[in-house]
Amino acid sequence: ASCDYFKAREVWRLHADLRLTNTSFQIKAPVELIGDDKSRASLTVIDECHEIDEQLVKHAALTIDVADLTSIEKVAGKNFTGRFAAFINDFSEYDEGFYFVPGVDIQKSAKELIDAINSKADELEKKAKESSHGHGSIVAVADDLKGWATALHSFAFSGGEWIIEEYAYAQKLVLTPVYAHQVVDKGLYDKCDQFIHMSATICGFDEYMKTMGIDKKDAAIIDAANPIPLEQRPVYAMNAIKVSGAFDREKLASFVDKIIDRHGTDNGVIHTVSFQLAKDIRDNSKHKKRMVISNDREEILSLLKKKNVILLSPSVEAGYDFKGDLARWQILPKVPYEYLGNPRIKLLMDRSNKWYARQAILRIVQSSGRAVRGMGDYATTYIIDSNFNTLWHGNQELFPSWFKDAVTLVK
Repeated sequence: ASCDYFKAREVWRLHADLRLTNTSFQIKAPVELIGDDKSRASLTVIDECHEIDEQLVKHAALTIDVADLTSIEKVAGKNFTGRFAAFINDFSEYDEGFYFVPGVDIQKSAKELIDAINSKADELEKKAKESSHGHGSIVAVADDLKGWATALHSFAFSGGEWIIEEYAYAQKLVLTPVYAHQVVDKGLYDKCDQFIHMSATICGFDEYMKTMGIDKKDAAIIDAANPIPLEQRPVYAMNAIKVSGAFDREKLASFVDKIIDRHGTDNGVIHTVSFQLAKDIRDNSKHKKRMVISNDREEILSLLKKKNVILLSPSVEAGYDFKGDLARWQILPKVPYEYLGNPRIKLLMDRSNKWYARQAILRIVQSSGRAVRGMGDYATTYIIDSNFNTLWHGNQELFPSWFKDAVTLVK
């Protein structure tokens, strides 16, 4: 075959001794593609594994949007995409937020669609291999179709609970697994023999293993200390104001201002959970002229290279490197609990307060690490919301020991 994409993929999966890929591909790729006798890895290292459970749920979710399917009609044909609309209509009697275990009728309907998808995907792959021209886009569509087939199979035959997160008659359907362990075999474990789950923010080994369907007798835990000295990464829980419900916006901004005053003209980051909270703080702060609200990566990194800048953002809790003078202090004005308007989040919270608490703790610990990036770096983190104290005292086993050592509860 002359398709560059196909050739590169085949070299990667069949001949490379060491393979690097993103989480999305590793989860979505069918077992037949990277988990058979020829392509199966003996060891997979999952970096930032604290995110893998939600990534599994996200990628296992069956999302059928007819509007998106129209873009592949030139490749797969109109009759084929019509099968998806028919499948959506099988759920017309259910409401959003309804959770259930798929029954015989749904399994039959799913199996018919799976067979049609696999047939079409095989047809497209054969066409790409036999073509004398590059057909990377056709192979990509075939891969997407096989991903849908995998998601459909996981949904219909995993035996676990699923929830309807979105529904629009003949237009859109989003079915999401309630738990990650329902889909972890197809997403990860069936593709490799051994795994290293690696992260500085596991936040509760027992809870993590439960979420990931790991039997304790099959796992070994290595808990390493944080090499950065405590005095370079202090965390102060201020217990200043309960930031929930109808709280006093001006009072919150006043506490923020007092912290800013301590640090002079040093740059800082305020993790605001939402843009509305960012706006409330800025509008009521005496330091508003220094404050910038943004979620644009290039703009954020460019701004913090300047002096005397305060960034307010709900989207820099992870994946950012505010080393050195980019940020010498951080504020978490509000405990970042997950949004209960999401039906799956609400269901899981109702079933397990520990699960709900762990999600907030993960975000807090991740946020605290944005501004301390190495042995020579230093920054101070402040948590204003008094809701943190309840989270802290009720969930000690979920906080990493190295983080607990850095926390001071201010009375």
